[in-house]
Amino acid sequence: MSAQLDRVTIPADGSESVELGGLGIVWKIEGAEADGRFSVVHHPLAPRALAAPLHRHTQEDEYSYVLEGTLGALLGEEVITAGPGTWVRSSRPQASRTSSVSSPTSMQPKAAPISPASQTSAPATR
Repeated sequence: MSAQLDRVTIPADGSESVELGGLGIVWKIEGAEADGRFSVVHHPLAPRALAAPLHRHTQEDEYSYVLEGTLGALLGEEVITAGPGTWVRSSRPQASRTSSVSSPTSMQPKAAPISPASQTSAPATR
């Protein structure tokens, strides 16, 4: 049975949200709502806030779109900064870490669809 919600639009404020220090989490599309194919989360970040400590995704690629401010990221061995309108990709199983650089930053990570061959019963490492 599908857990999809019957909605055509997603309000600007999302649905469920939480604030963890300088990291905001606003769920736009949860994995269950998309039948486990992907999820979309909006992360407003305070200046110099750590969005995600060093972690590794084992089942999905992660794409982040910078809405405002500047995002800093460690992607494997590469350190990058990204401004508004930039997409940042963290591929599995690459280790990554993201944070805002100086100004308030807003990014919207999107987990890429998971191919059936890559699905396992083990949870993704975050």
